[in-house]
Amino acid sequence: MELTRLTAHQRVQTYTVVVVDDDAQVRRFLASALVALGYVAYPAPDADSALEEIRLVQPDVVLCDITMPGHDGVWLVQQIVAEWPGLPIVLVTALTELNATLTLQPGVVGYLVKPCSLEDLRTVLTRALPTVGHTPSTSAVDTRS
Repeated sequence: MELTRLTAHQRVQTYTVVVVDDDAQVRRFLASALVALGYVAYPAPDADSALEEIRLVQPDVVLCDITMPGHDGVWLVQQIVAEWPGLPIVLVTALTELNATLTLQPGVVGYLVKPCSLEDLRTVLTRALPTVGHTPSTSAVDTRS
């Protein structure tokens, strides 16, 4: 297959999302759902990997599981806010009741309860994206697994 260079008018503006969840099945579902909605997804299995992805990709939004082995989502939110203060974060949890202090943390713009629907994901991202302080990334598809 031959690759061609796109002109500025042919490029598609796409938002990038780092998806952090220790459950591989949930991570794959969220990444696939994001792609179906037109986003580029960068999966990360834990908080440390997520920080590496964020540094590399500079995403527009982070979807972050709260309960993970090692560093949890609360720790990751604190790291993100310290290093990238304008980066919106959406918490993802299996808990049906969230402690209000989690959702009021700086950087947190919303949350999803697992399992979530495609429409729930679309709604929370639509709310999160107006908070993005930079232009969307120009990207295609992440070919890494």
